[in-house]
Amino acid sequence: MSSEFIDPLGRTFFEQPRPEGGLYLEPAPGQRVCDFCMTPNPAWEYPCGIVAIVGNPNITASDDEWAACDACHASIEAGNILKMVAGMVRRQNQQPLHPAFRSPPLKQQHAIQNANVRAFLAARTGPARPIQ
Repeated sequence: MSSEFIDPLGRTFFEQPRPEGGLYLEPAPGQRVCDFCMTPNPAWEYPCGIVAIVGNPNITASDDEWAACDACHASIEAGNILKMVAGMVRRQNQQPLHPAFRSPPLKQQHAIQNANVRAFLAARTGPARPIQ
């Protein structure tokens, strides 16, 4: 059974149990966050093929478009992966998290996000388009 969690930014998540114990948060249907840094209300989306996701025991692949906030979009368009990953990790760590969530060490966060961004870039199928 899941319970609802509303973070200080007004986003609604549902707590879901992990098979190995603990919880993960699933965004409520219809809510969008940047798929890179979790910032609410992203302005852009990128068409994408299947992307293998690393570092997340609950999501191992993505098969739909990826949403991006203005900051992540600017880094993607500039082709600056290192700046993008640094910004992603910084913004993710600034997000108000559920008390049960524990972030991995910073070095590991950078490695995970670097791998996920590179997988996204390899699977990207077209230009960004504004989210309507």
